[in-house]
Amino acid sequence: MKKSSSAVFLMEIIVIILFFTLSVTIISSLFVTAHTKGNESGLINDALSAAQSAAESFRARGYEAFGDGWVKSTQGYVWHGDGTFTLVAEIGEEKCPGGLLYNGTVTAYPDDLTEGEPIMSLSISRYKPDFDGGGQAK
Repeated sequence: MKKSSSAVFLMEIIVIILFFTLSVTIISSLFVTAHTKGNESGLINDALSAAQSAAESFRARGYEAFGDGWVKSTQGYVWHGDGTFTLVAEIGEEKCPGGLLYNGTVTAYPDDLTEGEPIMSLSISRYKPDFDGGGQAK
């Protein structure tokens, strides 16, 4: 039995359309995955930048760094970012000969949640010497 040339052509077109549909599906899922990863990377970058800024401010100014936008809570100091992440600064004090040593962490959580899996955590520390005006230890 001979097939007409139009039937063969139609079969080829159907195979090409199926191949094209499969290719579009795979490539579009790759683009969606890349977009999601890019958003996650941006969130981590923003959270890290804010945490580094908070750590540097604390190191330079102490507790005064937790003024504008920071709220004291049972967890420590909490700052709600732009709605995509929340920073929590937990700081402890340790009396040392000649001053105070402050140690703690700045942790970023997704959204406005302060529970669950953190995005990232950054250790912070600050030493405040206990000197009088003449440079002598009190």
